[in-house]
Amino acid sequence: MINGKLKRLFIVTDSFFPHDYSTAWFINRIAARLSQDFEVHVITATSSENTNPKDFDISRVNVHRVGVSNKYSYSIPLRLIASLRVATSLAKELKTNITAGDLVFVTTNPPMLPSAILKVCFEARVPCVLNVQDLYPDALAAARFLSRSGLPFKYLEWKSTRELKMFTVITADGRDALEVIDRRLGSTKVPLFFTPHWADTDAISPMNKSKSTMIQSLGWQNEFVIQLTGNLGRLQDNEIAFRLLKHFHGVNGIKWILSERLLTAIRPSDSEWVIKNPDIKLVPFQKREQMSDLLAASDLHMILMRRGTFGVSSTSRVYNILASARPVLAAAEPNSELEQVIRETNSGMVVDPANLEALITAIVELRVTPNKLEQWANNGLKSAIDKFNEGNCIEKYNDIIMSL
Repeated sequence: MINGKLKRLFIVTDSFFPHDYSTAWFINRIAARLSQDFEVHVITATSSENTNPKDFDISRVNVHRVGVSNKYSYSIPLRLIASLRVATSLAKELKTNITAGDLVFVTTNPPMLPSAILKVCFEARVPCVLNVQDLYPDALAAARFLSRSGLPFKYLEWKSTRELKMFTVITADGRDALEVIDRRLGSTKVPLFFTPHWADTDAISPMNKSKSTMIQSLGWQNEFVIQLTGNLGRLQDNEIAFRLLKHFHGVNGIKWILSERLLTAIRPSDSEWVIKNPDIKLVPFQKREQMSDLLAASDLHMILMRRGTFGVSSTSRVYNILASARPVLAAAEPNSELEQVIRETNSGMVVDPANLEALITAIVELRVTPNKLEQWANNGLKSAIDKFNEGNCIEKYNDIIMSL
């Protein structure tokens, strides 16, 4: 507080209320909580959403919208162009509003946003907190868009490292990301904080599979249902997912619920096979109020990360799976945040990325061990409630920014 007034905090993000999913879901709640101790201003892009979340209060948040859309293409080149347009517009808006004594909080989505915002903060001499959700250019290499040995990657890595050293504080949603960042920083001392995502226990609660309206509509109450949903982007191993589908094709009693995003990540001929398969239910993006029913519509959830994704991207979906009291089978790098969460909560099984045989063996074994699945599910639910809850996790952001 300065001269009896709350200190101003600018949160810069491409997505905000009324968006209520993905990055926006977390930023909405962070902004609402921080507005109790700061005069919060959110600079964000124009939204086409018309949802109206009721379970958090942004009445004290000042929202500045710029005339640029936050819709992105699946194509990486087009996505980067859109990212540059959004980053430039948001940085320009920040520059016209910021003054000495303010604080700034920025996320890594879209990827060009931190660089643009850092420049504004550096010129205005104000502290800037970076929240790392995806680490660039590492994410581009993991997505096989750039080669780590190529000059474009090496230049972007040098530029990113140079900028990381200029932030006042860096927070990350994964301990593996902090490990990578710490190596990048070398001898430069920038405070690093682990700020995990949390489970949406307001919207998601345990439900018997047979009570799920999706399961009822499919008539799969007595089938072993495996679910692979969420944002199946380029960091997920969609090739392995398709090979699993082919391997178990025709196996009686195994059904699949998959995100429609899988179709954009595999070959057209493979997509046609998936669409025609009666053992596969494809689901579009589900709104928040539909998530509890969707997550309950399974016996086992899978999260399949590519090889080389250590420290690259957060896997926030796992927390909601735990909150739905469902076990997790994951392909993830050793000591990645996803692997650590599942191991520490004893809520599932983790195999090495791209290990098709290990995934096949696990599915075959887990299908006939319902007691193990139930124990994992109970362990995960307890962790979601006791550890990965909004109250515990969001206070870390407030404590960090209050210390500046």
